[in-house]
Amino acid sequence: MAGDQVQYFESFNDFTLFLYMFMADSDGDIDESELNVIRKKIPKLFPENPDADQLLQDAKRNYQSMDAAQVEEVIKLNFKQHQEKSFTFKYKIFADLYEIIVADGVVDDRENASMEKLKQIIDQNLARPTD
Repeated sequence: MAGDQVQYFESFNDFTLFLYMFMADSDGDIDESELNVIRKKIPKLFPENPDADQLLQDAKRNYQSMDAAQVEEVIKLNFKQHQEKSFTFKYKIFADLYEIIVADGVVDDRENASMEKLKQIIDQNLARPTD
């Protein structure tokens, strides 16, 4: 492996963009219609950065360069690190994620499984007591 360091996103918005890419790729193909949905959401995440296309391409490249076996760990780590936002995230972002997976007109079992896995990770982090 090219390093066991799991990626931590300092910004919750960067992590959210990563999750958008995760959902777009959950069926094994990042479709142009899914990218268009994500492109429209970027200005809300990054109002200070007017280049949505560049941010989208950077996020796609970053996601695709990641070891697929580490994606779940990246998600778990970042939800743990951003626990204070996880509860809010659950209710505000799930609609966005669903919009991304339906963008290509097909929701397959892999996409449903990815949504369920993400829900379980969020629920685990919400249930964890804080010290």
